[in-house]
Amino acid sequence: MSFDVTRDLDLHGAAPAAGLWALIVCERSGHWATRLRDVLDSDLVPICETRSARECLAQCERFGASACVLEMTDDNVETVLSLLTTLARGFPRAAAVILAQRGLEPLGRLAIELGAVHFAVATRDLAPVAGILRRHRATVPAPGRTTLSDRILDSLPWGRDEPSSETRGHSRSRRPSV
Repeated sequence: MSFDVTRDLDLHGAAPAAGLWALIVCERSGHWATRLRDVLDSDLVPICETRSARECLAQCERFGASACVLEMTDDNVETVLSLLTTLARGFPRAAAVILAQRGLEPLGRLAIELGAVHFAVATRDLAPVAGILRRHRATVPAPGRTTLSDRILDSLPWGRDEPSSETRGHSRSRRPSV
């Protein structure tokens, strides 16, 4: 049996909002979202919780550079694998992390090949997942900052202050102007 999670979505009608980020957790129970809130910094919360692949993709249409944490169970393996393929093709700036139930370990390599950046099975320690989510968030420019120089400014350790008028436009030459 094959599942097409994109059947009723218009993924080509509008370009994904590549400069916008959200942390999307797609699961039935809310268990992983609760556990992630406990280990994540406040800048990665709030978490956008979805209960289906369709809802997850709808959020990715709004936030094209999202981090998607997807729960994989015996009941949704095909849907999650299809969702991974759709995310990789339709949202290349998004990152997918799979949190799978025990017994699904053999699917880890396939999930990575389909585009997941991480695959964990019934993990108690979410610190590695939190690190991956932080690193992905750091690669996404702030809204309105899409040029290379803006991304460099965003990555500076002393903040995102605009260059002062004294330093803007100066070349490497230290000769005084005449």
